[in-house]
Amino acid sequence: MQTDKYDRELIDAIDKREPKLVEQVKTIENECGFPTVIYRSPSRLIKECEDAYDCGCVIAALTLVLTIPDVCSRLDGTDYRTWSARYLQLKRPKGSKEKERAPEKTQKEVAEDFKCIESEGIFTAADLYQLRCSIVHAGSSVIGKEETKDKDKDKDKKKKKDGAKFSPYRTIGVGLTGNPENLLISYGHDGVGIDEMTNCSYSCTVNLEGLIRRMAKGVEKFILEDPTRDDEYSFEKAESIEDKETPVTTRKGIVDYRTISN
Repeated sequence: MQTDKYDRELIDAIDKREPKLVEQVKTIENECGFPTVIYRSPSRLIKECEDAYDCGCVIAALTLVLTIPDVCSRLDGTDYRTWSARYLQLKRPKGSKEKERAPEKTQKEVAEDFKCIESEGIFTAADLYQLRCSIVHAGSSVIGKEETKDKDKDKDKKKKKDGAKFSPYRTIGVGLTGNPENLLISYGHDGVGIDEMTNCSYSCTVNLEGLIRRMAKGVEKFILEDPTRDDEYSFEKAESIEDKETPVTTRKGIVDYRTISN
C-alpha cells in the first residue's frame, strides 16, 4: 500500500525485476540470422506511445508523446512550437504572458486575462512546449523558469532562460477521461480573495487521450505530405578538420541482435 513517503512494494518490485524478452519485429534480416534495426521514426514513436498507453504505462506514454514534435521538427527543419501549431492545430500566442503570471490580481484583471487567453487559444503551442520542458526535465507539471548553461561564459555558471513567460499557466496538469476527442479537461485560477486576490495563478489540465489522438493525426498529416519524413533524423559529420568534406555514416536506431529461429 502506498504511503506518504513512497510505495515500498513498488520499490521492491523494481529492485527484483528480471528483464523480459519483448516480441521481435520480424524483418528479412533477422529471419535470415542477421541483426535488424528498429528506427526511431515518427510513425514508430506514435505507435509505441499508443502501445504504452494501452498497457497502462501512462507516464511513459506522456513523456513520449511530448517529445514527438522535437523529432518531427528536426526532420523538417522547423522548431517545436512551429511544428505543433501547423500539425496539431494549436495557436501561437502573441508576446509575453508575464502580466497573466503575476501573483496578485483584481477580479477585473482576471476577467481581462481570461478574455485574452481564450482569444489566443486556451491551450497553445507555447503551452505544449512548456509542458514538455517541465515533464521531460523535471517530471513535474509546474511551469517555471528553465535553467540552461551559457556556453559563452563560465561553464559552472548558469543563466535563466525564462521560456515560461510565454505561457499564462503556472501549472499544467494531465488527466485521463476515456474520451480522446477532447484536448482539455479544465482551466481556471486558484486566487484567494474577493476584489484583490493573492497567490493567484492560472492552471489547466490536459487530457492525455486527446493529446495522443491529436498527435497521431498530426504525425499522419506530416508523413503524408512527404513520406521520406518517416525516418530517423541523422546528419553527416566529419571525423576531423582535415577530412571535413568527407561524410561519415551515422548509426541509426536500436539494433536488435536476436535472430528468429525457423
